[in-house]
This record gives sequence, structure tokens and C-alpha cells, in this order.
Amino acid sequence: MTSQPRVVAIPFTRQGEDLRTILEESLSRRIAVTKVQQALDERGFSATDFLGAVRVASVIEGWETMSQTDIKSAILDRARADIYIELETAMETRSTGSHAAVVIMRAFLSANGMSLGNRVGRSPWSRVSESQLIEKAIELESEPLLAMMQEKFDGFFADGVPIQLNVSAREGAENDIETWVGDFTVGDIVEEWVADNAWKNQYDLTALTAKRMFFSEVRIPMRDPQTCRNFSPLRFGQMLRRHLAQNRIRSTVTLTNGNVFIELR
Repeated sequence: MTSQPRVVAIPFTRQGEDLRTILEESLSRRIAVTKVQQALDERGFSATDFLGAVRVASVIEGWETMSQTDIKSAILDRARADIYIELETAMETRSTGSHAAVVIMRAFLSANGMSLGNRVGRSPWSRVSESQLIEKAIELESEPLLAMMQEKFDGFFADGVPIQLNVSAREGAENDIETWVGDFTVGDIVEEWVADNAWKNQYDLTALTAKRMFFSEVRIPMRDPQTCRNFSPLRFGQMLRRHLAQNRIRSTVTLTNGNVFIELR
């Protein structure tokens, strides 16, 4: 069975630009985001409104001082987006006075930032308005992007989303990977849990020392089997942390670019 993803279109931000206010300052970016949302609606995707997601995320404590990376993560989380499409627009001008719009569209899996497809839409040269040229550029390339995006999403939905898992012991930690807890080492406990919880038992343990074990790939489900909500890498890490706590092993979990880091304390 296939499942159509939840998708949100977001504007590309350059250094110094604020993702929260960028659409208010640029009509061309608002048009690009709206046109992609329209293409998603026409194809039957569940499209989330970017500005609506920003409003929902804005209730987070400390919202005004969050970094752009954290803001982006918060927006995608509140939008419950499986995929986000990042849009960058530019205008080119000839000496004759005609113009062409260029729209770069990049699709990414929200769980780990993996690329699902890239397309560059270029409108014909014309003297019509900038907004019309942007719309035309998107029309020319949105369908190939969405088809590519759906195909790759179907693969992840069936085979799981690949993430990396790094378990390490901090300096002075009570336990390391080789510490015995009952009849098993910490490393044994971690690997057994990963084997039981990785999607279809797919994982690859590529490094194991007294201080660190590294899984170069662990497959996690796209959706939580119980709630049908997005199953994020962070939730996977939190579940492992709770399992370790049940074995009286203290740890913390952090997430960087879709990769999970568990630190034994």
C-alpha cells in the first residue's frame, strides 16, 4: 500500500533572513509558495499552509529568540510534515527589457533532511509580470518533482527511514558500552533493543568500542504504528533512553540533522 505524504512548501532563506517574516517582505516568494501549494492540492497531496504552521509554532516558549534551524524544525513539527519543499526564486533580465523567472525547488524528507528530488523551473522570456513568470516556471517543473518525490516517499514508507545512531559514554560516566548490567553489557542491551525496534529489523552496527557504538544505519518507520502520526528520529532516541533508564542506565538524547546521539552519563 502507498500513502501520500503531508507536505509543506517553505521559502529558502539566505544568511540574515528570518524564516518567520520572509513571506511578508516578498510578494514573489508568497506567490511561489502558494503556487506549489496549489500544485500539491491538485495532485491530491495533503498540503500544509506555511504561514499557518508559523502561527501554530509561534506559541512555543522562547520563539522570538530561537535560531533559524530551530525555527525551521518547529515549523515542520507543528505542520506534521513528512516532506518539505524549499523554494528559491530569482529574476533574469535581458537588455531588450524581457524577463525570465527561475525557481529552484528542492524536496527533503523532514525526518532526516534526505533529498527527495531537485528541479529548476525556468519560464520563457517575456515582458509579462514577475508573478506570472514565477507561476509559469513552477508549472513547468512541479509535476516532475512531485512524481519523483512520491516515488521516493513510497520507498521510505515501505522500507523505513534511514537514520544514524551514535551511543557513547561521556567522561566520568557511571557506565560505558562494556559495563555489565546483570547478565548483559550495556552494548548488548542497546543492540537487542535496536534489533527489536528497527523497522523490519534493519540496522547496521559498524563500530563498537568500550566508549562508543555506532550504527551507520537504522531504519525507523515513517509513521507510528499505534497513532499513525509521524515517527521521528527524536522519538526513536527517546524510546531508547527510556529503555536504558528501565535498566538503571542514565543517558541523554540529542538530535543533529536527523541523526540520534545517546550519551551515557
